[in-house]
Amino acid sequence: MGQHFKYIADINTVLVTLEGTFTNNDFDRIMKQLAESKQYPSNVNTIIDLSQTDFESITGDFLISLSSRSTLYNEQRSGARVAYICPNDIQFGRMRMWQAYVCLSPIERVVCRSMDEALDWMSKKISS
Repeated sequence: MGQHFKYIADINTVLVTLEGTFTNNDFDRIMKQLAESKQYPSNVNTIIDLSQTDFESITGDFLISLSSRSTLYNEQRSGARVAYICPNDIQFGRMRMWQAYVCLSPIERVVCRSMDEALDWMSKKISS
């Protein structure tokens, strides 16, 4: 799995771009990097671009396992907002399923179709 992090200071948001097949280990690595970074606070807002990520092998069981893993980072990431960019139907649908599994989390999440939509949502939340 390829992953790239870019901090966007003017909106205090980290853009995470992922490519390839996504695993539980990838999730843990990304969450640790966000929670333990010295560049930005652990609850920094995040846009995760999944447009180049393979969702063909992602099942409901995998999404449930990710939701239970995400609870490990809820305290550190509490108050953060996360936008997921999922332009195709499979990505969008599966991430909406995952969003339902983590609905009680202290992290506000939205699944978007485009970067513009994610940036718009993030900027509205920041100015509110």
